[in-house]
Amino acid sequence: MTAGEAENAAAEDAAAPDAAAENAAADGTGAGPGRIARLRAAALRRAAALSAGARRAVLAGLAIALLLGVVATALLGVSVHNDTVARDTAEAALTAARTDTERLLSIAPDTVDADLARARTLVTEPFASQFERTANEVIGPATRQHHLLTTTKVSRAALISSGPDRAEALVYITQYSSTGEQPLAKPTVISSQAREVLVKVGDRWLISEFITL
Repeated sequence: MTAGEAENAAAEDAAAPDAAAENAAADGTGAGPGRIARLRAAALRRAAALSAGARRAVLAGLAIALLLGVVATALLGVSVHNDTVARDTAEAALTAARTDTERLLSIAPDTVDADLARARTLVTEPFASQFERTANEVIGPATRQHHLLTTTKVSRAALISSGPDRAEALVYITQYSSTGEQPLAKPTVISSQAREVLVKVGDRWLISEFITL
């Protein structure tokens, strides 16, 4: 290598670091103070964006959980209300089956007309027509003629089925009958069972079917 060539090579080696620094500054890969500041600002922006996204996700999750809680509470309230209404309806039908059967089948000679009029308010079709015929042709005449006193007690009653407007019940009946012709005789006791269908008319339960078993 000649003396001139050696001098050129040394000059090129000395200029290389300066060129590398310029290239790094131009393409943004240098590690100078400006580069560090830009990187820090970008990192802060990403952290802020991530935090905002996380907050939105948490708020969205809380909103969904709150909505689900409100819906679940509403559904539970409806279920409890429906259960309460169904239970009250069933109890009302069972009470009617018990008390109205006793009133329907109890009759006294001194109050026969009032007793039959009361009984007519406890029944509805199709049983109403059947009861009317039996009351006019059998119950009324026998009660008047023989001074027949009949007292009816329902010892047990149970629902077979129950709905908003219709119920079916099984009643266990005990009837005590005595006549004015034998005032000192013990009452005749007759036990039986009956299946009743009750329907709701207005706010009352009426007997629509009465079948002795």
